[in-house]
Amino acid sequence: MDICFVVTQPSRGSPGTFERIHSIVKHLRIFRIGARVLTPFPEDITNYPDIRVESIPTSLSRIGMESLAYSIGRMLHSYKPSSNLFLSHKSIMTQIEMITKGIENKITNTNTDIIHTVQPWASLACSRLAQDRGIPLISDLHNIWSEEAVSRGQVTRNDPSFLRLHGYEQQVIDSSDSLTVVSEEMRSYITDNYIVEKKPVIVLPPGGTLRQVTDSLERKKNVVYAGLVNKIEHVDLFANSIPYVRKNANFFISKNGDALRSVQKITKSDRFPVINYIWFRKYDELIRLLQSSRIGIVTSQVSTSRRIGPPLKLFEYLSCALPVVGNKIGGWSDMIEKEHVGITTKEDPHCLAEAIDEILGNDSKFEAMSKNAVRTIKNKYNWNIHVREILIPLYNKLLE
Repeated sequence: MDICFVVTQPSRGSPGTFERIHSIVKHLRIFRIGARVLTPFPEDITNYPDIRVESIPTSLSRIGMESLAYSIGRMLHSYKPSSNLFLSHKSIMTQIEMITKGIENKITNTNTDIIHTVQPWASLACSRLAQDRGIPLISDLHNIWSEEAVSRGQVTRNDPSFLRLHGYEQQVIDSSDSLTVVSEEMRSYITDNYIVEKKPVIVLPPGGTLRQVTDSLERKKNVVYAGLVNKIEHVDLFANSIPYVRKNANFFISKNGDALRSVQKITKSDRFPVINYIWFRKYDELIRLLQSSRIGIVTSQVSTSRRIGPPLKLFEYLSCALPVVGNKIGGWSDMIEKEHVGITTKEDPHCLAEAIDEILGNDSKFEAMSKNAVRTIKNKYNWNIHVREILIPLYNKLLE
């Protein structure tokens, strides 16, 4: 069996998206299933040397401009006036057509059994190719495009742009043989708001990887937000809570994301301790920091988009035996209290600070939550389990 994943976002621009596929590919290999990842960003060939990553040739990647174009596009995408242009039908179709041509060259002369695309852009780019060659197409959706645009303030619900994005997502569903989604809430949203008929919509939740306990790493009182600093991640809530934390701690925030400057502006005040803004190019370096820390932060905007799309960093924290603190938003955040792996609070900086203090100042609570985090990853949210019990049966069924 040979599976071809298609990812049209770079790992630095969407680390959770790429890491999800990285983990899936590694675990497919355990079960002797071949898989490769196609991406238009050559940088990720060197960023992920432990899996097979190949470059999708495009007019921009040939001259080394793909990454720059993505950065400019993401900047335009972040601001409402220019996001209308970026999300226009002409703009979207131009970018998809460019990717389609490159993918065709990579698929034509290979023995690809299944194309597993990641997010709507990749699905739209591969739909005609999969149909023409009779290759089953699975679309892995991490959120709802139209709902994300609402949460970012780019569109208004049911305005022409929202309905156009909704239409693209219906095209993705129509052209796919199956969908994999990240949560039960997302599956319910899709079946309630789109025409699905009898098409399989399979929940393939985020997972973690069981890691060996590293005795040489001392647990320090580090409080870490790992992930992109974007508006929807509500990192400003964490930043505003820091002056109210009474216990001594070291604070770390990722140095990447559209809302980074606004968060840095908050923490420049004299009321704040030194904030460590960091960004690790090597995944192992991030894991070492998490394994030597005390709390992982999972703040989030309260919206439909955020409730149905669990952040992968939550499961990375848990896989490093790290308790978490965040605000209650429903959906995936309910799992934190249910599994006793952290604390969720009201959307209030004082409440968030109290939760941080509670774990920093109580060793027995930290130890109990840390053990629960490992148990949760071992028994429920584990990539080995997900691949064996969910993904491989889906592949086999599509190839019958």
